[in-house]
Amino acid sequence: MDCEDWNEEVKPRKERNSKLDALKPIIDGWLENDLKMPRKQRHTGTRVYYRLKKEAATKDLLLVGKQTVINYVSKANKELCKSTYDTAIFGYHPFGQAQFDFGEAYAFTKGVMTRYYELVISFPASNATL
Repeated sequence: MDCEDWNEEVKPRKERNSKLDALKPIIDGWLENDLKMPRKQRHTGTRVYYRLKKEAATKDLLLVGKQTVINYVSKANKELCKSTYDTAIFGYHPFGQAQFDFGEAYAFTKGVMTRYYELVISFPASNATL
């Protein structure tokens, strides 16, 4: 028994079809449309699951559990290579000063998607306890 390599050859696993394959194009479409929306108004894995469960066209095709959908949405979002967002850095603010930020939100108004603008003002000492 003269052998240089005693390790067994590892065979690759066979690719199996997922029960979610029929719904992946629908989910991917929702996630791509979410890129146009503000970050806080995008689908989560849980929201995608309940939406699939609720809609008549996808209700019968949903053969997997909630966690499977959540895992797929997480993986799909990472693959979409979403751009990073600027965030506010909170620091020390003396009394008499305020911090403010502009934002935007989308909502349906009379059946039409409308963009709304908001101004948020925060006074650093307003929630302080003495």
